[in-house]
Amino acid sequence: MIDFKVTQIKLIESYKRLLKHPKVDVIYYKWLKDSIDNASYCTNIVVLESEAGKLVRSRTKTCKLPLCPICAKKRSEDNQKDVLETMNEIEKEDPNLRYIHIVLTVKNVVGEELDETINKLNGRHGAFNRFIREKEVKSVVKGWYKAIEVNTNFKARNFQLHIHLLMAVDKSYFDEKKGCIDQNKKEWSKLWKKALKINYLPSVSVKKIEKCKDEEDNVEETMTLEVAIVAVTKQSAELNDYIIDYDDKERLEKLRNDGYKRVVVKTRKQSEEMTDFAVYYLHRAFRGLRRHSAGGIIKEKLAEIKKRKKN
Repeated sequence: MIDFKVTQIKLIESYKRLLKHPKVDVIYYKWLKDSIDNASYCTNIVVLESEAGKLVRSRTKTCKLPLCPICAKKRSEDNQKDVLETMNEIEKEDPNLRYIHIVLTVKNVVGEELDETINKLNGRHGAFNRFIREKEVKSVVKGWYKAIEVNTNFKARNFQLHIHLLMAVDKSYFDEKKGCIDQNKKEWSKLWKKALKINYLPSVSVKKIEKCKDEEDNVEETMTLEVAIVAVTKQSAELNDYIIDYDDKERLEKLRNDGYKRVVVKTRKQSEEMTDFAVYYLHRAFRGLRRHSAGGIIKEKLAEIKKRKKN
């Protein structure tokens, strides 16, 4: 079981080591210093709020840093609850809608290109916005929820960037007789390639979402709504992708057996170097990044639910 306080301390230690990193300029140095201060008080301070001299509520002060394991876990849990409630209400209002989960990918990038690549995909005039505005997509997609995820390949020393999409689609999407985009992954890949403006066919995963799976379902082509919601609301970078704890032998064993990405961590110094490598680039890339967003009926219903909770 992950000890989030321990991993938070590991993150702060990495920030402190990075202050001496030769690539850290004046601006990034200040970001790191501020991050150390913010992460150090995270969940250690309780704020008391009173009205007319009476205590009305108390809350724990958090740092809200993108890589803070405690804050990332809370964000993920809050997003998961909101999206689940959103999807349940949409299903009740329009039972004819169907749902799919799509993963859009690009080639792995080196650390120096990570933040620029994310901006090209996620920016206002980026590839994703071009993709979602394609006629073939607009004709069947009624709403979507998007998440950006980055995985670290420590062996190749680069990063795998992909977009998770939960989409509400018209039921005609599954009707082969109509001229709508079909379930063929190649068709989605071609649209994503066009939006990216690249010369290779990117890998795209497409799965139909079923309310409940039975023994006849093809595991490769279907998934439950609950699993899809977890996929689009989880942290943008898993803890294991940037905190390498030398004392966590179970995690080190997983790294040793991680297929083509397998890495043997022999010393504490090596684990710290791997952590600093990932934290340096992810901290910079995630700063100010809108990692989750929504559109169409999912955006409208999500906003309605959040407004309702505030009142």
